[in-house]
Amino acid sequence: MNTTSTTMNMMNIQALRSGPRSIGRAVKRAKAETSATTYAIARCELDTRADTICAGVNCRPLFYTGQQFEVRGFYDDFAPVTDIPIATVATAWCDGLGGPTYILIFNESLYFGSSMGHSLINPNQIRAYGVRVHDNPYEQDPDRAVGIELYDDVRLPFLTEGSTVF
Repeated sequence: MNTTSTTMNMMNIQALRSGPRSIGRAVKRAKAETSATTYAIARCELDTRADTICAGVNCRPLFYTGQQFEVRGFYDDFAPVTDIPIATVATAWCDGLGGPTYILIFNESLYFGSSMGHSLINPNQIRAYGVRVHDNPYEQDPDRAVGIELYDDVRLPFLTEGSTVF
């Protein structure tokens, strides 16, 4: 986990800083839900201020590590969120035009589940695993549009809204 701290002078910008881990069981599978599961369509926003991937309502846990975090905001007076589990999670992406659906799996993620309406993806963490991420919408390179390169011929494009890349 990256523990880079960033000084921020705008109160409406949110970032996460992870606190100490508490260790429980080594690894356990996520329990399958017996009732019908509702999957939410939500954004996976890129966020270099988050220490790690923060999985929200659009992700499903595959495995829990047994570890939990106390998550703190960028401002020390914000109350920490306790007992956030570390999990390997999955989410699906499709282009909405009848193309294939891709299952994206994120290891070592903070799993917020339905308490977070979207997910935060740290592109630097993805890069650390050897995946090419192009997240600069202002870069003028027609061969490298913003997105994630999964394979030579497969790219998951990003969209932008203002300064938010998702």
